[in-house]
Amino acid sequence: MSENSTAQGRGIGKKIAKVTAIILLSVFIFLFLLVTVTYIISIVDGKKVKARQIEYIQSLQAAYAAGEISPVDEQSFCSFDLSEADSIPYNQVRFLATHNSYKGKENKYSRVINGILASITDNGWESFAYYFDSLTEQLNSGLRSIELDAYARKDGSFEGSHHPIMDKSGHAYEISLALEELAMWSDNNPDHLPITILLEPKVWYIPLGGHDFKEQDYINLDKLLREKLGERLCEPNDILGDYADFQAMREDNGWPSLEQLRGKFLIMLHPNSKMPKYFKLHPDMRDAAMFPAYDRRDVKLSSEQLRHTCFAISNFPLTDSELIAEYAAQNYVVRTRLGLYPDFEPDCIEAGMNSQANILSTDFPARNVNLDKYDYQIKGIIDSYTVTLKGQTKDNLSTYRLADN
Repeated sequence: MSENSTAQGRGIGKKIAKVTAIILLSVFIFLFLLVTVTYIISIVDGKKVKARQIEYIQSLQAAYAAGEISPVDEQSFCSFDLSEADSIPYNQVRFLATHNSYKGKENKYSRVINGILASITDNGWESFAYYFDSLTEQLNSGLRSIELDAYARKDGSFEGSHHPIMDKSGHAYEISLALEELAMWSDNNPDHLPITILLEPKVWYIPLGGHDFKEQDYINLDKLLREKLGERLCEPNDILGDYADFQAMREDNGWPSLEQLRGKFLIMLHPNSKMPKYFKLHPDMRDAAMFPAYDRRDVKLSSEQLRHTCFAISNFPLTDSELIAEYAAQNYVVRTRLGLYPDFEPDCIEAGMNSQANILSTDFPARNVNLDKYDYQIKGIIDSYTVTLKGQTKDNLSTYRLADN
């Protein structure tokens, strides 16, 4: 090869390297700007979401004070006679629930970005598109179990959002206000069936607004739950009674009756990598405000820690029917999931409905809001009944129908 050809080759190589560097730098700058703009928009959106939540809570306070909101008819949600509630253990009841119950409609920017991500990746971005009625409306419709997510902020408060940057929408942006909303509803319906709340401590994707859960955050969360729910809160010690631990309680099937838990909230702490911190704070659960849940797939617990659990989670009824049955045989109260938005899967729904789980979580409840792509709804566990007994059966797939357009 001649020197001239070699020089030309080197020149072409330099041009390719230069173009490649420019492209990479451009991509980096674009991504940096996209993340920066998204973060700024998330801050602005968070302020708007908080303002809407404050306004909504104030409107509820005024409406309750004026006597404009009537109590619900609890019996209408139950497929059994509530007069027999004193003979029905809590772990023999089934409750229809919602997944990420606080979820609201994304802002337009997030919908565009999430839509783009959903079109080019397969990591669940499309699942951001669903949203629900307010917590009050969900409870008024007969749902007796909800889920809240909590991000620990640096100031000691807690943010309830689906994603701290991509989706701050929702009805529980300030967890403290969401608890006030639940307390107001409870005061207006003092004989309501127990409300089981799955509370999930979340990990910040980019820790700009807070940090992952520390021991102090669990202390703060316990305190907040007690402050906002007061005597409405059923704590682990209330269930333990004279039992040495929850294993002994479960072995004796010592769950309180449905009647004993009326007007109460039970907080199920979602399994996560930070859960050992909660066990460290409350080694025997006597002074805890929440019930740590067990999920064999998610977090490994020691045999000592397992003795102090009475709730379990298995979100895959299609593959985990035997595991759910095993939990139930040990008298755990079990939560499972009837699929995830946007996929409405009859096989998964049927498996969940036919499982031994107590809490059946769905992204497709009957509701008032009009959701794009929302073609189906699960009205109840049996017919339109959102609360049933384990063992009561029917053709479960008759409990959903095409939504009205």
